[in-house]
Amino acid sequence: MWNKLYSLSHMAVKTVLYAPFDPATVADPYPVYARLRDEAPVFHVEADGVWAVSRYDDVVRVLRDTAIFSSSAMRDFMTGGVLRRQRARVPWAGSASMLTGENRILLSTDPPDHTVLRRLLSRSFTPRAIEARRPLVQRLCGSLMDDLLAAPGPVDFVAAVSWPLPVLVIAEMLGVPADRLDDFKRWSDQIVDVVSGVGAEQVDASAFVELFVFIADLLNARRRQPPGDDLVGVLLEAEGDGGDTLTAVEIAAFCMLLLVAGNETTTSLLGNTLAALVDHRDQLDLLRRRPELVGPALEESLRFDAPFQGLYRTTTEPVDVADVELPPGAELLVMFASANRDERHYREADRFDVTRNPTCLGAALARLEGEVVLRALLERTTDFELAGEITRVPSHVLRSVSSLPLEVVPR
Repeated sequence: MWNKLYSLSHMAVKTVLYAPFDPATVADPYPVYARLRDEAPVFHVEADGVWAVSRYDDVVRVLRDTAIFSSSAMRDFMTGGVLRRQRARVPWAGSASMLTGENRILLSTDPPDHTVLRRLLSRSFTPRAIEARRPLVQRLCGSLMDDLLAAPGPVDFVAAVSWPLPVLVIAEMLGVPADRLDDFKRWSDQIVDVVSGVGAEQVDASAFVELFVFIADLLNARRRQPPGDDLVGVLLEAEGDGGDTLTAVEIAAFCMLLLVAGNETTTSLLGNTLAALVDHRDQLDLLRRRPELVGPALEESLRFDAPFQGLYRTTTEPVDVADVELPPGAELLVMFASANRDERHYREADRFDVTRNPTCLGAALARLEGEVVLRALLERTTDFELAGEITRVPSHVLRSVSSLPLEVVPR
């Protein structure tokens, strides 16, 4: 019976083509997502051996049911090994996972371990703790904006603001010397290339090793100092042998995750927001008239053009999703960005509307940094417009702007 259902569903979805690495799809995936939602909400990407889940209700179900849809696939993804196509291109994908081993990692762990990790790691990311970093973010943003506004001619907003700001914030949180920021950028870019499966045949695993060694040395240096109440101090306070404490490897892995994911989330949110605003001048004009809409505008940006297009899950038992029978061990690409454009849940889902104020999951620190930067741009300029072509990171999971040339008119 199961084989019959599988064959029927397989034949049904074969009429829709979704190629994650197709340059046209990477450039603008949303028309493809719309076809998937309408014609094949659970689509088998044969070349890569994954099932793409695209409708809002199905995505929410998969994310909430951790017993049937496990986060364990993320362990393979983070070391470049989820996609079969990528495994064939990257001979070191298996050996790279040795860095993570069997240690608990937030993105690839299910409850109850995930609950323990989240409780231990979130102490430095409570709303109060995030708000306490506002002066730091404002100071760093102000300095970057000074340089941006003083630059003659068009300026690349990504290089000037949206990349350096989150790196500077996280570096200060971790106590990283300023002279290592270029290394941070290089490590982050290489790791993003690896997990995105883009150009991975030219990328080696050195970024993982170098960053891990750097973080381990930084933590060892802090262990020899009196305890502190900063992020590293809080993490080391929770150090132990596992269980209700964090192992040394788990602390180092979280710092690596914070650097890469924290950096990319803010950079992507800022780039995508500016790209949407310059493409929707009516919404930019509205935001200038009503700066109280900055918060809702960022939430709408997260919905409209999500920094992370999707992440992976693995089925632990046979399960039916949208009338498609999935076997145990099926790897799912859970497409947040498609769900955020689902007309079944959002009215006029393809319209960018800063008054919408949707509720989307996202990083609190990225929201704070986005708010500070967007307010600074509105307050310190009378206008900004696109001064060249927007370049995007060629990734099926990360929706990010790598270059955004702007012509800025200072106030």
